[in-house]
Amino acid sequence: MFFGPTVQAVTVLVIGLLCYMIYNETLTYSLLPRPEYSLKPDSDMFGVIELTPENWKSVYEEHNIPMLIEYYSPHCSFCREKAEVWERLGSHYSELKEILVTKFNAYKYKQSQKDIQGVIRYLPHITLVLNKTNVNNKNESSTERVTYNYIHEIKFEEIIRWVNNTLNKSKKGSNNVTV
Repeated sequence: MFFGPTVQAVTVLVIGLLCYMIYNETLTYSLLPRPEYSLKPDSDMFGVIELTPENWKSVYEEHNIPMLIEYYSPHCSFCREKAEVWERLGSHYSELKEILVTKFNAYKYKQSQKDIQGVIRYLPHITLVLNKTNVNNKNESSTERVTYNYIHEIKFEEIIRWVNNTLNKSKKGSNNVTV
């Protein structure tokens, strides 16, 4: 069945407008309300620190060890499903005191996530952040933040292996990486 060009143009405009409204969340609150889901409260997630736009720099500088960050949304069913893995990682690394395990609500602080990581394209999104000290030819040092993105299946053993491999590679690449 053939529709005229006017009907096709209007259809494309309506679909585009709906996609725009969903993306900017003007449609989700008015017509498609989302239930409030919650991951375990911070007090129940042993070894995991909740980052906010206000505290992330101070947490990072205060601990001065590599920081593993999970960007999540309480509305993301996959994030909720993988929360147990994140809790195990927090417990594991809090005993070793070599990695700081954190989480950041990318949905709640959508505008502020760019300061920490940039644009997050999928959730959950996992990064490992290291301090790298550069020494120039005048023996002046400067510290920069180096970020590695995790793009594999979210399993406890896989993340541990990835963190260890990333730390080993960063040690070999430069003797000045804080680990």
